[in-house]
Amino acid sequence: MAVERFSSRTQALGDVLSGRLKGAKRYLRIAGYFRSSLLEVVGEALDTVEEIRVVCNGDLDPHDVKVARAAREGSAAVAKTLVSSWQANEHGVDVLLGRERYSRLHQLLSSGRLKVRFIPRDGNNVFVHGKAGVIEHADGREHSFVGSLNDSASGLRHAYEILWADDDPDAAKWVRAE
Repeated sequence: MAVERFSSRTQALGDVLSGRLKGAKRYLRIAGYFRSSLLEVVGEALDTVEEIRVVCNGDLDPHDVKVARAAREGSAAVAKTLVSSWQANEHGVDVLLGRERYSRLHQLLSSGRLKVRFIPRDGNNVFVHGKAGVIEHADGREHSFVGSLNDSASGLRHAYEILWADDDPDAAKWVRAE
């Protein structure tokens, strides 16, 4: 049972997360912020994960919310129309990234493989800012992690972040309880 420490100063944390997600059955996550931009970095690794559960604060990207609504309504055509209208206001490479990102988000939500529970920021709820996760594999292996990393491209690519990873079952149990 090893504890590993990672820093974005020395390596790409998206690569660390993608590597851990290969062959995973479940990805359980507490993230201060969740953005579909995560799918630009680790989307391929998440494509084969059967169940993805995220708890985050209510500060969501408005485009992600619109795609989620379209997925809930079960209309791929509505989602494509919404994405097309947003892209008319975007420039350059964002248009290219947007198409795949929002399409992938819609597919994950529509299939039920991704469920995002957000906690609204109001007088009755605490602001979710903790960051931890558990990655479960079919063979019983579990990887848990705690660090400063949000589930977003910005967090994975552009911020200084740290991550402590642990494959001790007690660590995974602790993260699940949180």
